[in-house]
Amino acid sequence: MSTVLTAAGLTHVGLMRDVNEDCFHVSEIGGGLRRGPEDVVERLASEGGFALGVYDGAGGHGGGDDASRIAAQKVGEALGGVLPSGPAELCARLVDAVVAAGEAILEASHGDPAWRGIGSTATVAASRGRDLVVAQVGDSRAYVLRRRTLVQVTRDDTLLQEALRSGTLLPSDAASFPHRNVLIQALGTGIAPKVGVTVLSARRGDVLLLCTDGVHGQIDDAVLRATLLRHREPGVAARVLRDEALHAGGSDNLALVIARFDGEGLPHPDEADVLEDRSFRVPG
Repeated sequence: MSTVLTAAGLTHVGLMRDVNEDCFHVSEIGGGLRRGPEDVVERLASEGGFALGVYDGAGGHGGGDDASRIAAQKVGEALGGVLPSGPAELCARLVDAVVAAGEAILEASHGDPAWRGIGSTATVAASRGRDLVVAQVGDSRAYVLRRRTLVQVTRDDTLLQEALRSGTLLPSDAASFPHRNVLIQALGTGIAPKVGVTVLSARRGDVLLLCTDGVHGQIDDAVLRATLLRHREPGVAARVLRDEALHAGGSDNLALVIARFDGEGLPHPDEADVLEDRSFRVPG
């Protein structure tokens, strides 16, 4: 029995940038469907599964847009072909795809001096049946809304979050931390990333939100949750979140993907289906 996704993706340059370095990509695992970076709203059904990702490029002399595009293309290619045999292989292939994207960016930067120093974040969800795996490098995020609870299922690779995790910074001091947006790792730097992985079991009605910091840096989680609850159609919710981010200042590029899970292959959630932190790091 197939999993059915209604998925929407969009990207916007924002109000203060000349070049859009953010992009998204939606592809079919083991199939030929490829969408992005143009805006897309589709109802998708597949026996194989899907890969959905957002990417935020940076660095070089205008090469950030190329870095994110290379990452998105490489991940989509790496997850095509033969279907994974189970959740363990799905997870391993997703991690390998993200690592390969970093290697592709680094190789491209060696071929063009103007691209020296380019890199990209990557937050990618791979879904097959009820298996849902999220891989992340950088500070783009993944959230899951189940029933009425929104949970961030990734951890930002920033100095701020590292300081909070280590206990060297108190949560009450986070707002005034001067290096809150500095990344501690990204794809394409030449240093093998420690890919953050979160393993979940999808339920019917779950809503997945992937977004770059042009969204979550402008809009707090309460607004994200309220928007996803108010607008059940992913395409409508995506446009509302884009407009909210622009209204809040639009100081950065943005990209987001929203997907609602359905289909007979997924069970309905019950009271025991609480979203828990099941994330871990995989050395590159």
